[in-house]
Amino acid sequence: MKTVNIQEIEQNIVALSYNKDFAIIDNITEIAKQFDDVFAIEGYIAVIVHKGTCNIKIKEQLFELSARDIFICNPRNILEGAMFSLDFEFVGLFLSPNYVDHLIEQTNLTVSLRMITMKHEILHTTEEEMQRIVEYMKLLRSKLSSTGSYKEQVIDRLMQIMVYEIIGLMEDSEKEFLMKREYISAENIMQKFLSLIQNESIAYLNVTEYANLLHISPKYFSSVCKKLTGKTASEIINDEIIKQSSFLLRNNQLSIKQISSRLGFVNQSHFGTFFRRHTGLSPQQYREQ
Repeated sequence: MKTVNIQEIEQNIVALSYNKDFAIIDNITEIAKQFDDVFAIEGYIAVIVHKGTCNIKIKEQLFELSARDIFICNPRNILEGAMFSLDFEFVGLFLSPNYVDHLIEQTNLTVSLRMITMKHEILHTTEEEMQRIVEYMKLLRSKLSSTGSYKEQVIDRLMQIMVYEIIGLMEDSEKEFLMKREYISAENIMQKFLSLIQNESIAYLNVTEYANLLHISPKYFSSVCKKLTGKTASEIINDEIIKQSSFLLRNNQLSIKQISSRLGFVNQSHFGTFFRRHTGLSPQQYREQ
């Protein structure tokens, strides 16, 4: 079984690539040659369909894409094959996990339950929504092929805009999803927890404190988190704190003491110990790197 990563794409597929961070692919002939094999996906894929249809098989599940669809696939999936119509036209983005982490950090995005648990997703867009995505892709392609000052910064900003657009489409899709079905008790709990943890006016709490706010036991709370996300409640809280503290440390307007207080730590020393345990760096070292 082959792996799909930036290096594999650069070696075997005609693509525009950038700093081993991401690649733009639109050559269907080159893509079709590769589908005799099963692939382990080691990055994020976004396939934007302009015309025609495509059937993609991932972990024995078949997905059908048609015009104006955007197919998003997270890492650690197994791609088993694809079939394309003769008139199929698309543009594909392949992003390394490190670059996606960078984009999320730069945009300071929060994610919902559906985004945490999703492995693959099809977004159905309107003509206007698709046209915006196409225009961003044209600008990105043009900048990738250009030279001159601030190229890296412009590419970064364009990619951030693309992330905002796609996450916006996912959130709109999620609202429809929530309206169409009634959540079971565990999912209700998870939604309320995510609302609490993403509320910037509330300092981060521990597992017991969140459980008390949700009127359930800490043990049941942790079992719900593990069942729905694969992570314990503590892991989700810690991940969120590290993401937010990393963002705030890049903002020199706040002192480390102010950041530790804002995040709900008893003092700066406790924050420093926590941050070093999870990142290997002190807050000051992270800020200076």
